[in-house]
Amino acid sequence: MRANVPSGTQGSPPKRIIVAVIVPLILGLLTTTHALPRPEHALKKSSASELAYLHLTDLHMDPYYVPDSDPQTACHRGTSEAATAVAPRKGRKRQLSSPGHFGMRGSQCDSPVVLVEDTFSFIKGKYANFSLPPSSSLIGKYPPQPQAIDFVLWTGDSSRHDRDSKMPRKYKDIVDANSRIVSLFSNTFNLSSSPVIPTLGNWEVYPSDDLDPSDSPALLKDIWNLWLPLFDDLRSSEKKVIKQTFLTGGYFSRTIRSASPDARGLKVVSLNTVWVYVQNSKVDDCPKPKSHKTTQQHPATPMFDWFRSTLMDARASNYSVLIISHIPPLDVGTPLYKDNCLATYTSLVGEFSDVILGSTHGHTNKDTVTFVTTTKNGYDMVPVPSPGPRIAADSIVGMAWTAPSVYPVFNPGFRVGRLSTVDGWWTINGWTQWFANIADENDKFDELQSDNDTDPSYHIKYKIEYDTTVEYRMPNLSPNAYSTWYRSFQTNSGGLADYYSRFVVVGATSTVAPLGISAAVIATFSLILFGVAGWVLHRKYLSGEAPVEAGETRPLIQ
Repeated sequence: MRANVPSGTQGSPPKRIIVAVIVPLILGLLTTTHALPRPEHALKKSSASELAYLHLTDLHMDPYYVPDSDPQTACHRGTSEAATAVAPRKGRKRQLSSPGHFGMRGSQCDSPVVLVEDTFSFIKGKYANFSLPPSSSLIGKYPPQPQAIDFVLWTGDSSRHDRDSKMPRKYKDIVDANSRIVSLFSNTFNLSSSPVIPTLGNWEVYPSDDLDPSDSPALLKDIWNLWLPLFDDLRSSEKKVIKQTFLTGGYFSRTIRSASPDARGLKVVSLNTVWVYVQNSKVDDCPKPKSHKTTQQHPATPMFDWFRSTLMDARASNYSVLIISHIPPLDVGTPLYKDNCLATYTSLVGEFSDVILGSTHGHTNKDTVTFVTTTKNGYDMVPVPSPGPRIAADSIVGMAWTAPSVYPVFNPGFRVGRLSTVDGWWTINGWTQWFANIADENDKFDELQSDNDTDPSYHIKYKIEYDTTVEYRMPNLSPNAYSTWYRSFQTNSGGLADYYSRFVVVGATSTVAPLGISAAVIATFSLILFGVAGWVLHRKYLSGEAPVEAGETRPLIQ
């Protein structure tokens, strides 16, 4: 795995990092490159099936959140100094460091219930209200939005964090949060026509992260019962298979479209990556790939065996597969799976890249892509940006995406993707990324409060941050399209690296350090993106608001 800048870097980047980054970049820019061919299906229109999916992740709903409380209490009590100094009144903006009605960006505070509920309400009004006309006239330069969501990817972490010593998280918090979110899904979508596919997060586990094989049967049974309404529409035989694999280890697959003589079928595979998470202290590393020298079976081994079997069956039965899990393989270059587990996973997604459309995850709260690439000895995971040599034009065979969280580490966001069949093959055409500027939304709510409106009718408004077909100019999200995109990205052609740097943090244009991500680290990230120019250019996006206090860091808890 290619290393990247450590997430805890403070101050100016070490000289060795600058040298390691700048030299390959300069040499790469001086090297003659060849244009990659356009994706094979780029100019063809699908005449078969088209689908839209919603990706929601990391809701971290906190029923104890109190506006204008002290962030040091996880916004549970007390009074914020900033809120006291700048009391909301008409024409006066709330400071970014003050917990508002819809939450607080870059703090120890989780999502207020109103943020989560308003997010579902916005989605329902935009995508699930069949009485509304198509919304294509409302989005300007962006592609027409689908009138309905065909399936939902819900990638975990719905309960609050455990950050308040006076109000420790309890198992009941996990139960209540998941029950409430399932109810919101049921009230937002027709689950028979818009199925929700969930996956287990490290904050669905109690205590967090440490999924213990001895305790997992009881936990998985409880989670299954909480999620059961999401599977009620299935035939009893299919529900039985899903239940069996989920209770075995927290993983399963669900068919979205069946295969036909004219088109491939589509399945979503939901993996339990808490088994392989580096912070799970209850399990060791996986056995080395192709090694069975272990006295006790690792809990991820049957999952990987099932995963291989599922992918082999998909290949034989003419299915495409979209993978979901909570924890991604890498976080901008930092491995999040234990070493051997990561090697096994990478080998599998590389070997079956012909049937895998990609994998999509949560956990990091960022908007990133990692490439699965071919190597002399097999396959590798390469982060974007990569501090190493240029990626060979034909080496990208797969992608792992992370999506922004609703929980406002940066700004809350969600994603709506589009798929279609082209000549019978499924392709992800692109996605629209939605976000809400949390500071602006809090100000708008305060305006109503200052007008003595005792029951403000203002609800949070999301807007389009970008669309992959517009800002990234990608015809689809295939490996071929990403090969072309990355070639332009490396030279910042058309500002692609500029866009990526901004979208990673979901439009959070501030030097405030969200949960330990300091301005220096973001600056270093920009340096890796496109050299010395990035060192200066990052200020264009990260200026004008409260700076971090000297020496201040906040623990990164995902």
